[in-house]
Amino acid sequence: MAAVLGNLLIMVTISASPALHTPMYFFLVNLAVVDILCTSTILPKLLDIMVGGRTISYGGCMAQLYFFTWSLGAELLLFSAMAYDRFVAICCPLHYSAWMGPRVCAFLAGLVWSISLTNTSVNTSLVLRLPFCSSNVIEHFFCEIPPLLKLSCAPTQLNEAMAFAADVFLAVGNFSVIILSYGFIVASILRIRSAEGKRRAFSTCSAHLIVKMTDIAMDPILSIMMLTPNQTRVTEFVLEGFSEHPTLRFLLIGCFLTLYTVALIGNTVIIALVTSSNGLHSPMYFFLCNLATMDIVCTSSVLPKALLGLVSEENTISFKGCMAQLFFLVWSLSSELLLLTVMAYDRYVAICHPLHYSSRMSPHLCGALALGVWSICALNASINTGLMTRLSFCGPKVITHFFCEIPPLLLLSCSPTYVNSIMTLMADAFYGGINFFLTLLSYGCIIASVLRMRSAEGKKKAFSTCSSHLIVVCVYYSSVFCAYISPASSYSPERSKVTSVLYSVLSPTLNPLIYTLRNKDVKLALGRLLSSFSH
Repeated sequence: MAAVLGNLLIMVTISASPALHTPMYFFLVNLAVVDILCTSTILPKLLDIMVGGRTISYGGCMAQLYFFTWSLGAELLLFSAMAYDRFVAICCPLHYSAWMGPRVCAFLAGLVWSISLTNTSVNTSLVLRLPFCSSNVIEHFFCEIPPLLKLSCAPTQLNEAMAFAADVFLAVGNFSVIILSYGFIVASILRIRSAEGKRRAFSTCSAHLIVKMTDIAMDPILSIMMLTPNQTRVTEFVLEGFSEHPTLRFLLIGCFLTLYTVALIGNTVIIALVTSSNGLHSPMYFFLCNLATMDIVCTSSVLPKALLGLVSEENTISFKGCMAQLFFLVWSLSSELLLLTVMAYDRYVAICHPLHYSSRMSPHLCGALALGVWSICALNASINTGLMTRLSFCGPKVITHFFCEIPPLLLLSCSPTYVNSIMTLMADAFYGGINFFLTLLSYGCIIASVLRMRSAEGKKKAFSTCSSHLIVVCVYYSSVFCAYISPASSYSPERSKVTSVLYSVLSPTLNPLIYTLRNKDVKLALGRLLSSFSH
């Protein structure tokens, strides 16, 4: 009742007040309509269930599915349109009336409703083609795709693929647009000198940001996790580790303990140097500080459990512990790949466009880039982990690895892994393909620019500013390509363990050493830090 009355009040207030006839409130009216549609689709039948009416006709179920999917998709798309509206209003105020005119707003609203209508029509028609010949009990309080697919006695791979594609589009696409819009908005607001101006700018978009971040962050992830109900029978896994090489046990303990100690100390020193030294308060070292943080997360996700497995005879890990390890590993690894691309862009601007460096790599833009990296990679890790939790593990529970990783876990599943494989392929293409191409493109432009320099000293200085990063990129991508750019049929546990050590253990350990030993500024800051302790 509150939802219907509240949204009706918003619609009436905006329609009756000429002062509210602006793009922001136009989209708010559309959002209110969608909210009424969504709640009216679900709550009346839920109330009927609570008083004893537990049945729903087949046609009624399909109608409920249709309107629910339509309203939910439209709501997510409207969030992106509203984010774009706030971006234009705050970042380009002089062009607001032209870029957000009545025709543009009507076009955007029509596009939102049309795309969401197409999405719901496709998904509902795919459910309509399925036969339901077994149980007719829906394990939910309304008709939704995942519980309906569970009741079908026909293959549902096409339905799962379409639902997954829609979830990825609505989650990744819309989330990226919103993050990008608000990254520019935050950067623009922080440039405002007046505290009152900052407060006013933030107040125009704070409520919208809270609502949509809650919806976009949770709804698609929950939908992905529900595509196939988790029927996990395994409560814990056994990590094979390096049990096939018992003679190397003490050597591996010594190596891993040394590497972990060096990684923790080295990356902590990098963070301390960058934060405490004014001479290192530049974009390059800001991103290096972010990289060091991710290196600590990566090694801490893997090595403590690996060391415990080498020391103890039983190397078990709970299902929840395995999923937590998978989440933090995927998050840190994908963040490192994106950070390497951002750092390559930073070096490109510094060498190829030095006069524009301060404006193109301003503190606000650097903050927005770092926030984008962390958010996109957290979303990627959430989707991959959510897809893993939906799988059934009812047979062998021995993971042929020394930590929980996607390929060996998929081998243990006794349910279809088609959707997981598609998502893994998409993530690999984005992180391993697109990021690698952008890094190569940046360094291609850098090398071309350096070779055009006439001074040998200038060439040497230019190369020295990016040599450390280039070495890190080569080491990291070499290990990642060896681990992931290969057919699933050729998966080898032994090779996977070796390559995993390279990118999850060795690379995070070498990064601080490379930057410390090859970077003059870092060495000077380290010398000053050590001398301050000696006095």
